[in-house]
Amino acid sequence: MPKDQAKAISLVVRKSHEVADLATKRDLDDVRKDLSADIAEVKREIADVRKDIGQIDKRLDFAEKRFDRLQWFLLAGILSLLFKDVLPKLWGG
Repeated sequence: MPKDQAKAISLVVRKSHEVADLATKRDLDDVRKDLSADIAEVKREIADVRKDIGQIDKRLDFAEKRFDRLQWFLLAGILSLLFKDVLPKLWGG
């Protein structure tokens, strides 16, 4: 092989290695560790959100029970106002 051709091939191979962005096993391990840490953090955040949702759900249940009672009291009040003249007649008054 002529010297000039060997230099040209060597130069092309060297340039191709410079351009190629190859990852080593160590690079991949570092990325895997970073991703594992990120995933663990996201899982912790999801657990926190689930806890918050549970607390909100309990508050809503309590508020719903109070609202249901309020509705019954209002209904009883409205019915007593509507039928205030009728009720005594029904009971013989």
